[in-house]
Amino acid sequence: MKTHEENAPTSNLFFSNKSFKTHFLMIQKEQNSWAWVQARLTVSRASVWKALTQPEYTVRYMYACELHAHFTPGGEAVWRSKNEAGIWEDHVRAEVLKYDPMKCLTFKIFHRETSQHKAAFSELHFILEKRRKELILQIKQGDFSKIEDGIQRQQECQKEWEYILPDLIKTCESIEKIP
Repeated sequence: MKTHEENAPTSNLFFSNKSFKTHFLMIQKEQNSWAWVQARLTVSRASVWKALTQPEYTVRYMYACELHAHFTPGGEAVWRSKNEAGIWEDHVRAEVLKYDPMKCLTFKIFHRETSQHKAAFSELHFILEKRRKELILQIKQGDFSKIEDGIQRQQECQKEWEYILPDLIKTCESIEKIP
């Protein structure tokens, strides 16, 4: 069975953040039904897990949204933020499909109907793996082949994850520095 890396794409972008000594690899899969990015981190699993699951940290990288979730399979998850009037607005609703602390977190994301797209759902996976001295964070979302306008939606999602990933990494690094 092939891994995601073996199926990895045509374009690899490598970035180095020397001040934090973190390197990450963003991989874009062209002509694929999944948005997928990967980061090689030199921080602890606990720091990454906090960044992925705690509202005070998700707000730093997820378009100013806090994640509020019941981390059990079937549990509700909502990314929300306060508007200018101080009222909470829900931006993304989801269901927790899998919760394996410090290893894997999977959501079923409910995409709202818009003027451009019908309502649909996708799966969002956060996977942590240890390889040598590095911690690998994989984020994948799809399968967009099952969604109307799937190619366009996959491309939009890919761009969003590529935009989010650097701030997610900075958040992990800042957590690592907290005594």
